[in-house]
Amino acid sequence: MIFWFVLDEKFRDPFFNAPTLYLPMPPVLLPFLHGQSSVLHLALTCRSFHDPALNVLYSHLRGTWPLIQSLPDELILSHRPPRPPVHTPELFRPLVLRAAHVHILFNDYCHNPIVYPCLLASTPKDAPLFPKIRSLTWYDWSPASIPVLSPLLPTIDTLALDISNDPFRKAIIPVLRTAAPCLKALELAGWVTTSKDGPSEIELLLLRYPEGFAELLIGCFHISNSLLNAIAAWLTLNLSMCPSH
Repeated sequence: MIFWFVLDEKFRDPFFNAPTLYLPMPPVLLPFLHGQSSVLHLALTCRSFHDPALNVLYSHLRGTWPLIQSLPDELILSHRPPRPPVHTPELFRPLVLRAAHVHILFNDYCHNPIVYPCLLASTPKDAPLFPKIRSLTWYDWSPASIPVLSPLLPTIDTLALDISNDPFRKAIIPVLRTAAPCLKALELAGWVTTSKDGPSEIELLLLRYPEGFAELLIGCFHISNSLLNAIAAWLTLNLSMCPSH
């Protein structure tokens, strides 16, 4: 009943690619409706559930496709190559409203070519698209994902990255200290080949955090003894490491 009034008379399950459900007026409400005035009051009452409903549906997202699904079909189609994207702020409003409720986001490798262009086109000029995001798992190591990832970093305190791709790692790791100033927990996943001639960019990154992390999960790559000695001073650190090969 709530979704019938709150989400524009249609409900899309954000975790499945099921068709949109168009719901008729619930029969249980019919005895209580007496003309347009009753319908108006009922609609206004249910509108008070708007923010709580969006919080429940979108505060923790596994993937960005649920946000893309909120866009009109013609807008999604316009971002399919080779047609040029359409930038109409009002059409992007459903996505912007939902993104504002996201606190935790898991993003795996994205195979759909329309997702990132739609997210970039939806981003307001004077505000972040995900203002409340605090925890981010980003396992898309494609360099094409960086323009979407970078604006998410300033507010997060928990971050997991797959850094298997060399160009992606070399673009993100050196700037992470300044790009994510609130970071308290970090996971670095993926196999990385490091040189023994000097410290890797990952070691240099960790050394830029003299205050340390609360949690650090290191994937399968070599960590020098000097770095282990440095991070041993992080008294509050919960450290997990994969065995190296």
